[in-house]
Amino acid sequence: MTVEQAQSGVDKLAVRMDERRRSVDGVKVTVAELADAEPMLVLPALPFPAELEVVRTVSPQALVSFEAARPTMPHHRTDVVPLRRTP
Repeated sequence: MTVEQAQSGVDKLAVRMDERRRSVDGVKVTVAELADAEPMLVLPALPFPAELEVVRTVSPQALVSFEAARPTMPHHRTDVVPLRRTP
């Protein structure tokens, strides 16, 4: 099967799935109609304030691997240090 044939099959399945009937408050509607009637939420003004924290061991060379970086740390070798990244 080619990529185009596979995509065509997925597209046909999506159309069939959208045409399924549901009963909402006694009224028969399609899934597509329900989706069209559902309002989209407004995007937040600021990103969610997620914070990532991991624990790493300092190498004998005073290096710590974190997100493709290897900063030097002012700790003795083999100390365990918490590293934190905020947006």
